[in-house]
Amino acid sequence: MRVHIISDMEGVSGIVKPEQTSGGDPMYEEGRKLYTEEINAAVRGAKAGGATEIVVMDCHGAGGGWTFNSLVPELLHEDCEWVVQEEWTGYTEFLEQGCDAALFVGMHAMAGTQDGNMNHTVSGRDYQRLWFNGTEVGETGINAALCGTWGCPVLLVTGDEASCREGKALLGDGLTTVAVKRAFGSGAARQIPPVRARKLIEDGAKKALGDLKAVPPYDPGSPCEVKVEFKRTQPADEIASSFPPTLVLLCVLIAMVTQVVGDNVARAFSLVGALSIVRFRTVVRDTEDTAYVIFAVVVGMAVGAGAPWVAVIGLAVVAVAARKELPTQERPNQSV
Repeated sequence: MRVHIISDMEGVSGIVKPEQTSGGDPMYEEGRKLYTEEINAAVRGAKAGGATEIVVMDCHGAGGGWTFNSLVPELLHEDCEWVVQEEWTGYTEFLEQGCDAALFVGMHAMAGTQDGNMNHTVSGRDYQRLWFNGTEVGETGINAALCGTWGCPVLLVTGDEASCREGKALLGDGLTTVAVKRAFGSGAARQIPPVRARKLIEDGAKKALGDLKAVPPYDPGSPCEVKVEFKRTQPADEIASSFPPTLVLLCVLIAMVTQVVGDNVARAFSLVGALSIVRFRTVVRDTEDTAYVIFAVVVGMAVGAGAPWVAVIGLAVVAVAARKELPTQERPNQSV
């Protein structure tokens, strides 16, 4: 049985204040240990429940080099492997290969939850609320949708009472939950001592894996409209300013691809292969940047296919467009 443990830090017993979750802060080291030990509890429970392969993915953005890297390696249980990723939920290989169940450990409630300890949705900097087809979700819902994309059900959620309630409301009563604290404010909570909380998590993980059909894989619907509420107007303005130029660039790209590929099946498959590598190995956040990456691939193909005139014309058109855009468009801040 292949089990994916997806974790966050704010929902751990003993962690209540932001200073315990921020890399470099003196209280952070204590928080890392508390966090790692709750992961170990879930690993022990998963092993007892029949797991043969366990991969842990840290989803906590602690800042700097600690981002998605908050677990203490030398304290981790030997029966698991863990992932340090570059982007939030950027690691999908384990899910793509086929995963029987996901266990969410240390989760927090979505932004705006009054009784949610350190409640927020993703970074909490640019946007604060998110909906899938009209249903508001927090990070539990976003991660559940990620798992559901590859047919993997979420069987366990641990965290404060609010995050457990949120999980059941979204995923159903078949979800096993373990509440390790009850918040009465964003930075205040009544907690279960860590030693007892870990035992509850271990038992919860074992119980959850006893019925892999208890919770169906989460599917927000297809097609899915994703609605985001920004905190400030600037991020929305940046998206609005980059999207129209991207559409113009795509028109040029399509014309170039048509000229290069023509009726040559081999070239068509080469293009698909090249773009597949770009899709899975290159992380880009801006729609226009994605178009430029594809543009670079097409230019290379044009030269290699003996059609340099296509590359020259394409480069000229894009260079003119980019030059006109640079003085007026400011690139977005891409820090996490």
